[in-house]
Amino acid sequence: MKHKIRSYVIQYGKRNWFAFSSLTFIMSVTLMTLSFAASPDEDLLKKAKQIFGPPLPEVISSGTNPLTPEKINLGKILFYETRISIDGTVNCARCHPFSLYGADGLRKAIGHDAQANPRNAPTVLNAAGQISEHLIGNRQDVEDQAKQSVLGPATFGMPSYDAVDKKLREIEGYPPLFQKAFPGDKDPITPDNATSQ
Repeated sequence: MKHKIRSYVIQYGKRNWFAFSSLTFIMSVTLMTLSFAASPDEDLLKKAKQIFGPPLPEVISSGTNPLTPEKINLGKILFYETRISIDGTVNCARCHPFSLYGADGLRKAIGHDAQANPRNAPTVLNAAGQISEHLIGNRQDVEDQAKQSVLGPATFGMPSYDAVDKKLREIEGYPPLFQKAFPGDKDPITPDNATSQ
C-alpha cells in the first residue's frame, strides 16, 4: 500500500508538473506574441502613413531662403511687432496666436482700427509647406504672404514698403538685428528681408 501511495504521489506530481509546465509555456508564448504584436496606436499610425504619406519634416526650409538662427530670431521678434501697422496695434500674432494653433478662431480677422477683414485668418502652422499662400492662393510663399500683409488695407494698413522700412530703421534695436540676419547686405532693412525669416 505504501508503494501504491508513493507511486500515486509521484505520478500525480508528474502530472501536475507537466500541466504546470505546459501552462507556463502557453502563457509565455501568448505574452511574447502580444508584446511583439502592433498596438492599436501603431496600427492607426501605419494606416495614416499609407493614406497621407510620411510625416512632415521637422523644419520646412526654402532653397531660396535658407534659415539661420539670426533670421529665426529676427522673425520671432517681427512676428510680435505692432509698430509696423498703421495704428500701432496689429502684428502677425494678433490673427495667428500660437496659443490658438496659429489662427485666431474668429469668423473674420480684425485688422487696424478694429476693421474686420473680408476673411478669417488661417493657421500659420506648417504654412511653409503649402503650395501657395493666402486664402485665395495668390501668394507665392510665406515670405510673399508676410510681405503683402503689411500693405493689406484691412490688416496692417501701411501705405507703402518704404513706410515699413522707415519705421524699422527708426527703432533702435532693428538695424543690428537685420545686419546679423543678412550680413552680406549693405542695407539689410528691405521689404524682402523684413519678411524672409
